[in-house]
Amino acid sequence: MKTDNVNSVINRIIKTTVKVLVYAVAVFMIIYLVYLALDANYSPVKTEVATMKTVENSVSTKVFIVRDENYISAKASGTIVPLVEDGQRVAEGQDIAAVFSDEKEANKYVELRKVHSELERFQNIEASDKMNIRDISTYDQTTNEEFLNLVNSISDGDYSLIKTYAQAVRDRETSRQLCLGYDVDTSEVISSLSTQAASLGNIQPSCLVADNTGYYINNTDGYENVIKYSDVTDISVAQVKKALESKPDETKISNIGKLVNNFNWYVVAIVDRNDAAALTVGKNVKVRFVDSSADDAKMTVAAINGDSNGKVALVLKCNTITAGTSQLRIENAEIIFETISGYRIPREALRTVDGVNGVYIKRGNLINFRRVTALYTGEDYVVARTYEAENANYVAEMDDIEEENRIYTAQLAERHKEEPGWIIECEDLYSRAKLMQKSYIKLYDEVIVEGNDLYDNKIV
Repeated sequence: MKTDNVNSVINRIIKTTVKVLVYAVAVFMIIYLVYLALDANYSPVKTEVATMKTVENSVSTKVFIVRDENYISAKASGTIVPLVEDGQRVAEGQDIAAVFSDEKEANKYVELRKVHSELERFQNIEASDKMNIRDISTYDQTTNEEFLNLVNSISDGDYSLIKTYAQAVRDRETSRQLCLGYDVDTSEVISSLSTQAASLGNIQPSCLVADNTGYYINNTDGYENVIKYSDVTDISVAQVKKALESKPDETKISNIGKLVNNFNWYVVAIVDRNDAAALTVGKNVKVRFVDSSADDAKMTVAAINGDSNGKVALVLKCNTITAGTSQLRIENAEIIFETISGYRIPREALRTVDGVNGVYIKRGNLINFRRVTALYTGEDYVVARTYEAENANYVAEMDDIEEENRIYTAQLAERHKEEPGWIIECEDLYSRAKLMQKSYIKLYDEVIVEGNDLYDNKIV
């Protein structure tokens, strides 16, 4: 009996021990698996991905716009309706505006012009069916051209023409359907528009004509004679300041309009000499008019006139007049000297190794050093030259090195002796060639911003 009790106790001890061991092994395996998972995701370095970034080297300032303008000589009283768009070129003697005794008659005339425009549009669509053109490619080509105009208008941000181009695409496609024999009836629309035009009557306004050939602007602002056009490239800082602070001549403000005689127009501004240090006459810049819907203007530096106080009168020239820029005068603007695109890299990641500026990157579990050429330095980042641009620069520099080496070899052979100066130069060429062979950073490289004891080809 006692033997049975002893055996029973022993069995219980064994079972308990086995359970404890099983639980212990299970806990150990769980802890071990967690450790492996954490270890697999652990990295002794912190990285950021190199991404594309575009920055603008610019200065914000107030500008004054100068044009070769003259007032239209005709006198008129009443309501003026422009017959041409702002910035449109007109010929001498061309009708540029209609004059009405009251606003009601003017509005009636505007409505009549809209109806006539729509009527002409649908008559042209109807006429396409009578032209007996059966070559579909003719319609496809014109439709594609209008569609590309629409896409380019959207891409350039010129939203004023979107409606016109979209309508042109629809009209060309309608003409195509007529050509293919589809039943597209425009007679009802044409009849309705003809009736509408007849109800508005035949309005014959008196018209203002252009005194000379030029670009028409439908109003005057009283600033036309503040800066003499012929003297604009000789303007001083004091004269620009005076123009920016000037008041308009109230007696010259009207809605009759004016003519711009020269397609070249100018932007004048005052900037610090340091901001203009990289500018030279003839260099291209871009001007953004902050408070206006006008497109950015591509301009050329026409003059840089400094004073004794570290300021310069900057004169910029443009040869394209648009409806938006025709209304500009005194504006808040950004003068963009340069647009820089490249890889955005944190400044803390930059290092210098063996005289070479660059960064360490992590690719898989390997650390590599990559060259970096900083094009722009921000507060906490730099914009570095792209891999493609670096390679193009590498090819150009290697060509220069090879040419220098060829000249060195020819000169050395001619002298038939070694000179210390030439040996040093040769070693310099060799060092430069070795330097150029170092790899460049690429887009989406994992740039190391934090890490200890970093070196090329280190395994982490």
